[in-house]
Amino acid sequence: MKRRRKISSGDPLVDWLFVRIAQILNRKGTNITLVRSLTETNCGRRRTIYGVVEYGEDPYKNDILINGTHAMNMRPEGRGITLLHEAIHILMRTVQEPRVLNLEPLLWERLSPAQRRFIIFYVPRHFTDQR
Repeated sequence: MKRRRKISSGDPLVDWLFVRIAQILNRKGTNITLVRSLTETNCGRRRTIYGVVEYGEDPYKNDILINGTHAMNMRPEGRGITLLHEAIHILMRTVQEPRVLNLEPLLWERLSPAQRRFIIFYVPRHFTDQR
């Protein structure tokens, strides 16, 4: 029987978070969609956003929408960072946006190249017009 190689960054805390994020991405209930346009209306003003999580009634069924036309998300690495950000929201539902924005770059920098490729692998390559 062939043994699977563990993807590790060398930091136990980062590896623990990566395993939890990988579990979220591997769930059958997690749908990841690359869309052409994603906007949010806040206080009557419309603004373009990188991505959003649409939580389902079942905590194991969530939709992650990634704006593929935003300047940051034009490259696969940018889309991977956005997917990581949205997965952190699912993992830590009660944590507010400013804290997730602080955690995201710290975690991304400490991930190994193999772990980054793993996250980027889950970003769809083609746009979907329907949600």
